[in-house]
Amino acid sequence: MMRHHSIKTRNNAGFTLIELMTVIAIIGILASTSISSYKSLIRNAQLLTAEIQLKVALQEFSLNLEYSPASGMLDELVTEGYLDAIPNDPWTDKVDPALTGAEEATDWYYENDGDYLYLYAMSHPGRLYIFPSFGSPTLLSPPTGTPPTGTPPAGTPPAGTPPATMAEATKTANQMRQDAQQQAKQIRNDAKKQAQDVTKAADQQAQQMIKQAQAAAKGMPKAQANKLIKNAQAAAKQVQSAARKDANAIRAAANAAAKQTIKTANNAAKKLLRDTKNALK
Repeated sequence: MMRHHSIKTRNNAGFTLIELMTVIAIIGILASTSISSYKSLIRNAQLLTAEIQLKVALQEFSLNLEYSPASGMLDELVTEGYLDAIPNDPWTDKVDPALTGAEEATDWYYENDGDYLYLYAMSHPGRLYIFPSFGSPTLLSPPTGTPPTGTPPAGTPPAGTPPATMAEATKTANQMRQDAQQQAKQIRNDAKKQAQDVTKAADQQAQQMIKQAQAAAKGMPKAQANKLIKNAQAAAKQVQSAARKDANAIRAAANAAAKQTIKTANNAAKKLLRDTKNALK
């Protein structure tokens, strides 16, 4: 009777110091094993968004001003009002708004050779964007840098070579629209994969949190074990909810960028047809 009474009293006494230390250790393990991979996926998604912002801003700048920024002059996108700031590459951790444009050499490779624009993040040089240039600003010497290797988009003529006939102009305009559709599709596909990776990583992290809590709960009094598992489940749901919000934001940004890419190409195609028609009068 005495032994039964002492056990019952202990069960209602709350957490012991050893049990609290066990819970703290579990939280530390979860933080070290799960959060780093999740942050990596978030950075990749942020980098894709930054690349899309720069690409769309360069296209709008070129279409409206009828020339493209010179090599190493991405900060023109800011001075001309096409961006509030040059987006930072999240992998380089350069996040000082006061250095707008100053970190271009650290974060981005940008080259304008007069025919094509070349853009990629210095941390991910394998993801190269190539699209037509509208030429360089007047009174500027041609760039001396060597552009990265890459094949220009098929069917895109060099800038400064106007079509000789309306048939050629129509063919070129249609190709510009097709290229834009392909680019928009690629933007959406990249964002879709990023969003899936983010939610998948969060689901795995949530499952791991619950499993580790269940393992730690073995041997604990039932009430304390249930509380530990319940807290882990609540934390897991928060991780999954935050990841789904991030995934939705990635998809929304990509959809907006894809629409803008198509719109820019349509405007450029209309301008090409209009200019060719006027030139042939």
